[in-house]
Amino acid sequence: MKKRDSMKTASEDPAVAEELERLKALFAADPAALELNQRLFERAAFLSVSLQRLEVFLIRDGFTELYSNGGGQQGRKKTPESDLYISFQKLFLATMKQLKDALGECLRREPDELEQFFLDRWKKDKDADIPEEMKNKFSGYDEFELF
Repeated sequence: MKKRDSMKTASEDPAVAEELERLKALFAADPAALELNQRLFERAAFLSVSLQRLEVFLIRDGFTELYSNGGGQQGRKKTPESDLYISFQKLFLATMKQLKDALGECLRREPDELEQFFLDRWKKDKDADIPEEMKNKFSGYDEFELF
C-alpha cells in the first residue's frame, strides 16, 4: 500500500496539466470565476486524459473479451476498460455540463463564415448595413475582442 503523502495529484500529471490549461482557455471568464470552478476544471481535465488513455487499450484489445466460467459456459463479455470508459464518459459529460452551466456565457467560440463576413464589415464601418441580429451580437463584444 502506498503512503498518501507520496501520491501525486492528477494535475501534476503533465498531460492533465496541459489539458487543464486547454479547458480553461475555452472560457473567457475572469480569474476569480475560473478559480471558483478550479475543481471542476481539474476533474474534466483528468477525465479527458483518462478517456484518451483508455481509448488506446480499447483500440488495441477491443470492448469485449472471451470468458469461460469452468462449467462449460463460454462467450464474450465487456472488458473492465470498456465499463470504465463508459463511466468516465458519463462523468466527463456531466462535468462539462456543470462548467457550461457555470460559465456558459464566457465560452469562447470562433465566428462562423457569415458572422465573420458581417463582423469584418462592421469593423470597417459601424454604420454598415448589416442585419440587426448581428449588430446586437457585435455590440456586446468587448472592444479588444473586435479589433
